[in-house]
Amino acid sequence: MDNQFEINFQTEQNQQKRGRFEPDIDQLLEDIIRPYGLWQWMVTLLLMLSSTSIATFPVYANAASPHRCRMEPYIELFITQNNLSFSHVASRIGPWKGIPTNRTWIESKHFGCFRYKSNWSADNSTAILDVNTSWKVVDLEVERCPLGFVHDRSSLHYPGTVVTEFATVCERDWLVPTGTTLFLFGFALGLLTSGWIGDRLGRKKTVIVFSLLELLSGVWATLSPNVVSYILARAFMGIGNLGKANAANVLILELTTAKYRSMMSASFSLGTNFLFRSLLSLWAFCIPSWRWLHLTTLSPHLFTLFYVSFLPESPRWLASQNRFVEALEVLKKGYVINHLRCPKTGLQTLGEIQKMITDNPSTAGSSCVESRQSMQSSSARQCLRGLLKSFSTPYLTKTTLCCIIVYAGTSTSFFGLLYYARILYGSIYLNGFLNSTTAFPAAVLTTLVYRYSRYRRRPLAGLIGLATIILTTGSLYTIVYRPLDDIVLTVCSNLALLLHTSMLGMYAVYIPELFPSEARIQGVGVANGIGRLISMSSTFVNELDKVTAHGVPLLVYSVLLLISLVMLTLLPERSRECPADLDKSRSSRESGAEQT
Repeated sequence: MDNQFEINFQTEQNQQKRGRFEPDIDQLLEDIIRPYGLWQWMVTLLLMLSSTSIATFPVYANAASPHRCRMEPYIELFITQNNLSFSHVASRIGPWKGIPTNRTWIESKHFGCFRYKSNWSADNSTAILDVNTSWKVVDLEVERCPLGFVHDRSSLHYPGTVVTEFATVCERDWLVPTGTTLFLFGFALGLLTSGWIGDRLGRKKTVIVFSLLELLSGVWATLSPNVVSYILARAFMGIGNLGKANAANVLILELTTAKYRSMMSASFSLGTNFLFRSLLSLWAFCIPSWRWLHLTTLSPHLFTLFYVSFLPESPRWLASQNRFVEALEVLKKGYVINHLRCPKTGLQTLGEIQKMITDNPSTAGSSCVESRQSMQSSSARQCLRGLLKSFSTPYLTKTTLCCIIVYAGTSTSFFGLLYYARILYGSIYLNGFLNSTTAFPAAVLTTLVYRYSRYRRRPLAGLIGLATIILTTGSLYTIVYRPLDDIVLTVCSNLALLLHTSMLGMYAVYIPELFPSEARIQGVGVANGIGRLISMSSTFVNELDKVTAHGVPLLVYSVLLLISLVMLTLLPERSRECPADLDKSRSSRESGAEQT
């Protein structure tokens, strides 16, 4: 290995003589630093433990149990004293399922939204609730619930939901999918803005900025006095959460080589997709109030205190900005951590490379100053050009557009399946826990496939096709046979969710490799951001379960996956690192050479 590096070191000296010296980060990681050592694991573990699972919070906070009109205080007292069942009371005071009525305009989703017009203040009004008396509904007039609502207390549902506190039911039920939609819109904005900020200011600063945004808006959401404030706060949380995750994932990928990226990326995703999603189901079971539950989900932010001291900047990003001396300083720190119990002979080699750069400022130092000056004097027009960097060449334009469609189809079906857990029959805690357990085998699948497969795109195509078949099967079975339970639908949705989680993990490795380093986080941010923007429709797709037939949303998601599969075939195969800069991207297109 030392001889190999010596040969390449001579090549770098020849590059310096030609006036172009650029240290090869991949070679330094392989031959000196180690691409898969304690340093990389420390960074990955820190970012994993400081991630939150706020995306699955609505599974519990919005999973409201059946409701009925709240009655006058003395009637509610009578109900409590006589231990009357929820369904009995609901069927006596207003239109309810199983009770025939002449009012055809009252659909099942309106049950519990009206009560019969009557003199409920009369002394004998409780007689209607007597279980020993028969009750025949005639064509009675109805009115909306004037005193609010009472929700059924069931072990299958989370008790202290946002829906219960802010009464987002009946004529206000549109606020639930709208709030989730704006949250996903925040996801999209976070990916788009983090891409631009990450390419301009670096990965580390981007992670810190968006972590602070997520934490502050999370406290705002916890203290929200009304539903509008809560929805806005959650939207800003979405910006911070995915903005941080996007920059953090790229940082992890750029600290290692292509061979180990799937393992590092999968380990990072385990924090959000498995660890904290599993804990969230346990926390929800133990904490009956959504405000305390929401505050608990913010607890991983305690680890963000270590970002300033322990989180490194990406050496690849520093190199793309011609800040080679700083990049080598980062690599030297990584080398020391990876060789704690070994002789530090590689520090001398890294020091010689640094000296070579400092002795030739025309190739490094001046470019670094030039880069900083251009950043400080950038105009709005230059900022816009930076945002459109992922469309700067025909190759990048085609790649970005295809990635947008691929991300859109997969993200829409992923979030749709994630939030479909509150629609499935059965315990919300069990459904949520089953959803979270899919993340671990998904991470293992991602790691094994990309660890031993030469290709990136082909395994993805296989998983998308398999998920399409599973969703179609579960949906058609439920629509045609209409079973009394959701065993088949639950199994199919969780298997598909497992494959989706694995697909998203593979995207996190494959998609960045399609872009050159200086446009990587921007390209991934644009593609993922716009794709997530389109995924906002998943909340309204799930509403089809109420207005059409149970299981229809899964059929829609299978169609979206099929479209994603077609777009994936238009993207190039990858088995090695992508181009280091945009110039190579342009020249590779002109010469027809393989991009490496």
